Amino acid sequence: MLDLKHLVQTTVFNRNVDDAGEKVSWLKVKVFQYRRDTPASIGYKYNYEEDDFRRIPLGTASVRRSRHSTSKMTEALPPLYHKQLPILEAKKRDLITLCRKNVIPKNLQQWFHNLPTSKTTVDRAAEPAMSDDSDEEF
Repeated sequence: MLDLKHLVQTTVFNRNVDDAGEKVSWLKVKVFQYRRDTPASIGYKYNYEEDDFRRIPLGTASVRRSRHSTSKMTEALPPLYHKQLPILEAKKRDLITLCRKNVIPKNLQQWFHNLPTSKTTVDRAAEPAMSDDSDEEF
């Protein structure tokens, strides 16, 4: 993961008005579209039924014209984290169980075995439907 905060602060000058001059209601947006051929703008829709994406131009006119300048800005992005983030010990136990049952392919299992764990990590996932000590199969 890359830290995009500096990139956004230095290149995204318009966050409130689309290319038609209409105010963007960010909380109502349902769909975003990022296109390789228009890297200096974001498409958005307020609902899934709309046919066309509205576009939000992001940079200055010179940035929008030059695809090369946009890619040059992203070359030197710093990493968001400087080390691998730990997961809960219970989550790692579940992953190792999946490795033992060969649910996770053998060529990926070592990566899961090497995951760091922490007792203080906060799990942001929703509560599981069954308890951790259950022997039920999914």
